[in-house]
Amino acid sequence: MRPDWADAVPERDDSVLPFLAASGWGGAQRMPLAGDASGRRYERLRLGNRSAILMICPAEAAAVAARFERIAAWLRSCGFSAPQVWGRTADGLLICEDFGDALFSRILAAEPDRADALYLPAVGVLAAIGRFASPDGLEVFDAERLCGLVREVAHWYTDVAPARKGAALSDSLEALLAGLRPLDAVAKVTSLRDFHAGNLVWLGRRRGLRRVGLLDFQDAVLAHPAYDLFSLLSDARLDVPEATRLRGLRAFADETGTDPEGLQTDFRLIGVQRCARILGIFARLARRDRKPVYLEHCPRVWAQMTRNADAVDPRGLGTALRAAFPEPDDAMLSRLREAVP
Repeated sequence: MRPDWADAVPERDDSVLPFLAASGWGGAQRMPLAGDASGRRYERLRLGNRSAILMICPAEAAAVAARFERIAAWLRSCGFSAPQVWGRTADGLLICEDFGDALFSRILAAEPDRADALYLPAVGVLAAIGRFASPDGLEVFDAERLCGLVREVAHWYTDVAPARKGAALSDSLEALLAGLRPLDAVAKVTSLRDFHAGNLVWLGRRRGLRRVGLLDFQDAVLAHPAYDLFSLLSDARLDVPEATRLRGLRAFADETGTDPEGLQTDFRLIGVQRCARILGIFARLARRDRKPVYLEHCPRVWAQMTRNADAVDPRGLGTALRAAFPEPDDAMLSRLREAVP
């Protein structure tokens, strides 16, 4: 039966129903799941005692489903838990294994004392991923590309500041680029990009690293080993206990044979880039996509950005970033909410 909420994208639902029937899921109960910041939509399918996840990509982004299937197969071949794909269409529909609802973020909201028990196995997954040859065709995130990613979205945040921040933004990106360039000497590894508590599922009945279920990896790239590590241990959406973060960094250094102090510096520099970009993305989600809920995370992200910038380069980077990215106080957040095209 077609649910009422599916009317939002009827052109996709017209192709969903034949796909479900052809895949053995005709007549399945369809329940919406919380989506992400993309235009994708997710549903849980139930038919008898079986369940599955349906991914519905916008028609113009159909290639996402193909990338999901390819990277999922690679992850499983390496011994990690990525969903089995049971069906896919060329126009962006995909049915895959259902890992359930034990998201790390959901568990931590109810049981914050389980932080180490969840985060440390996830750190183990990141350390292990770096030991495998990467899939072919992944984009390389070097220093130039990382700064370009910030440049692409930063204006969504900076152009509502009381004074235009164009020159200050250029200065901050030059300072960031200078900090990131030495990191290009570190060998790149497969980065799943959105590796955080909202995209990880605890599969307690599995063993070893397979207890960490991976959900969002279709945009995988080649990046510095600290890229996903920062995403995990300095989450943009929730607070990670400082003690857990430090234990995670130490565990990653031990498992990869990395100098702990060097890892800490690289972690902070990568973190500055990620936070600056996320501020732009969250502002774009609020202003362009009318999703203001993401703005509530901006104070946390800004604090992470400036704290790490000050720690790694107290003489310049933090000052440059503060000039380009005003603190998201109540006045700044109000301007972002009101600046809808």
